[in-house]
Amino acid sequence: MLCLPNLRKKPSNPGCRGWLARRRCLRALRATIVFIVLYTPFLYFGYILCCRMPYNLGSALPNWILLYEFWMFLRNVYVFFRYVWRAHILAVLPLVLNIYFIFSLPPWHPGYITDKLYFDLFKKERMVVIQMIQDGRLGKIDTQPDTMLLPQPYKHLAMRNGLILYATKDGLTSVIFSTAWNIISLDFGLCYIPDNNPSKWLGMDKISFYEKLEDYWYFISPELGYFLNIMDEPKARTSRNRFTE
Repeated sequence: MLCLPNLRKKPSNPGCRGWLARRRCLRALRATIVFIVLYTPFLYFGYILCCRMPYNLGSALPNWILLYEFWMFLRNVYVFFRYVWRAHILAVLPLVLNIYFIFSLPPWHPGYITDKLYFDLFKKERMVVIQMIQDGRLGKIDTQPDTMLLPQPYKHLAMRNGLILYATKDGLTSVIFSTAWNIISLDFGLCYIPDNNPSKWLGMDKISFYEKLEDYWYFISPELGYFLNIMDEPKARTSRNRFTE
């Protein structure tokens, strides 16, 4: 009589499963800590590094960081729900640390510290650009407001390949220097208001947040598409009216 081997699955070792769960939780925790440690210095010097990089690299790097941060969050959520019953504390720690990092340093912008550093470092050069626009040596005079990509010596003064939005009125010039960090912060900018009256120059119905850095200088966060609406000719008329009202 032919004897067949016993093919019934043997019960798994609970201790082995617990060890595997702890190992994967620790791996997720280690990856989260390493990301935070490596990314934090970039929050201080990210603008300074990216503004002088070639456009394709300088604009892609923050988006790759954003994509990795999103993947890391999904991984930590999976680890939590997969192993929370076998490694309670270790399964919670990566997700809690990840959520704390997201809320303390939002991914849509590198942070106020690097804003101020980027502003202070190139303030004098930005004033030169503003004076050149006001004198008619840079940009168009007849079409106001308008967007422009700064020429090569000044491209580092604005992100998105040196993108600025400018307008001249009553002999004064207002300029917004793009500080777009990644795909979800495309229209953030450093704004120069020559008379300290933002409502005179900006369409305040389009500005979701603005902060005064010092006299004449503001950090603004407008609605998504603020710059693109200006560049789009059919919508530019409406945007120009709002900008100069």
